[in-house]
Amino acid sequence: MSLEEAILAVLELDGYKFHIKEKDFAKGITPKGRTCAIVLKLNKVKTKLMISKKDLERLDTDAEVQLYLYADPEKNYTFWMNDIVLGNEVQHDLFDGVGYELEETQASLITLNNATT
Repeated sequence: MSLEEAILAVLELDGYKFHIKEKDFAKGITPKGRTCAIVLKLNKVKTKLMISKKDLERLDTDAEVQLYLYADPEKNYTFWMNDIVLGNEVQHDLFDGVGYELEETQASLITLNNATT
């Protein structure tokens, strides 16, 4: 089981039902019965909080709930992308293309990893 699959399995304990479409992308249903899409970006090193244009386009579906989970060794950030106001596109070598910077304050949920305690 991959780390992405493990995260989705934990979310399923809360009532989500996901079908993995790609290694880091899944679609499904929320506990309240709404359609949901999620992109999981897991980084082994701390990097700038960003979402690539490609990942944003994958979320731009007919899903009622669009989530972006961004994790680094220190924190896990969950962004409710339906409500996010994005700034200008930026070129970044992190994902070999165009993306958008995100702010911690835009995250709906932030959890600390044990590595920081």
